[in-house]
Amino acid sequence: MKKFLVIASFCLSLLQVQAQFKAYDRLDLFEKEEPLPITMKMDLKELLNKKANDSYLFTNIAIKNADSVLDGDINLRARGKFRREFCFVPPLKLDFDTSTAGKLKGLKSIDLTCQCKQGNEFMQLVYKEYTIYRMYNVLTDKSQRVRLVNLTLEDKEAKRKPVTIPGFFIEDYDVTAKRNACKEVKIKKLHTENTDRKQMTMVAMFEYMVGNTDWSVYANHNIKLMQDTANPDSKPFASAYDFDFSGLVNAPYATPDPQLGTESVATRVYRGFPREVGELKEMADYFRSKKDAIYAEITNSKFLDNRSKKDMIGYLDEFYKDIANEKNLKVLFIDNARQQ
Repeated sequence: MKKFLVIASFCLSLLQVQAQFKAYDRLDLFEKEEPLPITMKMDLKELLNKKANDSYLFTNIAIKNADSVLDGDINLRARGKFRREFCFVPPLKLDFDTSTAGKLKGLKSIDLTCQCKQGNEFMQLVYKEYTIYRMYNVLTDKSQRVRLVNLTLEDKEAKRKPVTIPGFFIEDYDVTAKRNACKEVKIKKLHTENTDRKQMTMVAMFEYMVGNTDWSVYANHNIKLMQDTANPDSKPFASAYDFDFSGLVNAPYATPDPQLGTESVATRVYRGFPREVGELKEMADYFRSKKDAIYAEITNSKFLDNRSKKDMIGYLDEFYKDIANEKNLKVLFIDNARQQ
């Protein structure tokens, strides 16, 4: 009986994930680059009042897909830490798994990052962070996919004028894991070196490349974990997310951890543990092999302006100089690596 329940539970989970994939497919959710038009009608005052806590609020959402519009009533709440306090519109978690969501129910739960405040500078920050996710997708399938949206917020009380801002959907991590024949795992206080070594080397070098120090495996901070479903004794794979405090984005509100001794998030600091020279050379070769595709995410963007493109390319040029020879690799990723 117990074995039957385990199999039944697995089949139910598989069907749920398949349903979410179908919902994604119906919207071409992560297959296209052009922004998906979305309108959310809610009590904007309530959103602003509740953004500092985890209270859910009710909203109507309409998603325009080709010539049709899918709509329903869903729940949402503010998410994140710093941005929910600082931003006028904080990052949001959309819960489509409601009895009133209609055809959108299969989307389950999706995170949405929005333009933080008004102005072109903050609009570009959205496109920069979105581009970092796309660059990360170039390097590994064990990464969350993203899709741009044009989000129109309407006040159901009509006390505020509608506002349209850019943002992007972030693939549910459970789906990311299933795409990689893995399952999401949550482990508290896991030492960084108890994750899959090669994947962790790539993640740590990527975080260094984009100038992000705002992450920690041990503290479950901006890192998620997945484990091979066929090998439950294997070490989990680390996966990075949330890059708004990175040097490549260089948001005006971003400040480095005082413990790092740097004055700007644009100053790179390697936060990984030491590796052997051979491992570093192999990983540096891998990053060089992906350079053209990574740069293309910037240069081919329809949304980044020329200044953003120039700044981002210049910042990445410095990284590729850093990994150009064995001496640099040793200094940066062995001599200056963290020890605890």
